[in-house]
Amino acid sequence: MPLGSGFDLLDMLGTASFDIIFTTAHDRYALRAIKFCALDYLLKPVGVTELREAVAKAQRQNAPVAAQLHTFYDNLRERNGPAGKVVLPTMQGFEVVEVARVVRCQADDNYTLFVLEGREKILVSRTLKEYEELFSDYGFIRIHQSHLINAAHVKRYIKGSGGYVQLTDDSIIEVSRRKKDELMKRFQT
Repeated sequence: MPLGSGFDLLDMLGTASFDIIFTTAHDRYALRAIKFCALDYLLKPVGVTELREAVAKAQRQNAPVAAQLHTFYDNLRERNGPAGKVVLPTMQGFEVVEVARVVRCQADDNYTLFVLEGREKILVSRTLKEYEELFSDYGFIRIHQSHLINAAHVKRYIKGSGGYVQLTDDSIIEVSRRKKDELMKRFQT
């Protein structure tokens, strides 16, 4: 854009009352920040299928656009790494959560159950795979087909075929044999 970026345009518009789909050719951190805020993006060159999926996703959004953009800007402006907040769409609306408070995520068909510090639970209508990608820079480990854990909340490891981890919420989660090596590498000193 000759007179600024798309972000400059959004700043000039103020509070948005419309859906936004970003298109970009670069900057993986911006893409992650967009994803964290439940906004979608298209990577150039844009394909017809991806455009249709993005429009369909924007039409299904539960979180108000203003909250999405606020969290997006917080994450994007953080220069020394991500700001660490995520917008979680729920059946009742949405919750803005600090990623560090997430103890674990558990797959439940096409839903993901978030367990936070204090044993607070939030059910989100997105797959665990989506959150595995989003949380990759935050120390989360996929230890099982249905479990993604925050390494900062691991209390202990219990040996076994794949073994088990005990988390700070006292839950005990099985580690699949395939994921055991990745977990062990993460905690080697």
